Amino acid sequence: QGKSIVAYTIAGNLQRLGGWVQLMDEEDAFNSDYGRLARLNMGPDVFQWARADNIEKCFAFVRETAQEHFRIAPHIPFCSIVDSVAGVATKEEEKATWEEKAVRRASHAAIIAQELRVMQNVMSDHPFLFILLNQLKSTMASNPWEPKLSAFGGKAIKYHARIRIEVKKKLTLKWHPDDLYACGMRIEMDVIKNKIAAPWRDAQMDFLFESGIEDYRPVIDFLKYKAKVLVTKGNYV
Repeated sequence: QGKSIVAYTIAGNLQRLGGWVQLMDEEDAFNSDYGRLARLNMGPDVFQWARADNIEKCFAFVRETAQEHFRIAPHIPFCSIVDSVAGVATKEEEKATWEEKAVRRASHAAIIAQELRVMQNVMSDHPFLFILLNQLKSTMASNPWEPKLSAFGGKAIKYHARIRIEVKKKLTLKWHPDDLYACGMRIEMDVIKNKIAAPWRDAQMDFLFESGIEDYRPVIDFLKYKAKVLVTKGNYV
């Protein structure tokens, strides 16, 4: 749906400010081509790829790496991306049988809440950007007024997050309506929670599979809606 490419783009912008990026690829789905499209520098001096067996090791590795980084360079920004929280199991789930896994799923949320409380000391005193990618799952709610979707990890991430952005695919892009294959997709982002600036803002961007995120759309939207200089009629400006 575009979550990874948005995270790569944020990390690439932080690298251009002199920062260092760590990617915890728990889904084992990192594509270096998409990283280059997001202008992500994958050099060994500014980028680290890693993968942990369980969520306890994942958070422990992130915390230890961040502490070592800030011990050496306390003023250089550090960004860690966990992709994704829903794709990594707990230590108990690795050893549990199929019948026991359904009972121990609540431990996933408890461990995330505990680890995030410990991470607060590292994140609050240093220029640390921690990006957690998560997914929604359908619920078996019998009450029609109950939410039909819920997030992995319970409410711990919602509580500790400074900014929560809901990313979803809006439409598929094609160069021509009759084309068989798509050339990209339009990503819609809604800021659900924001403790740094005003919340409840949204944005859209076009991601092309061959060239990355297009930079012209925000300019056209500004000239059309804010400055009211451009007028669009159908597909023409």
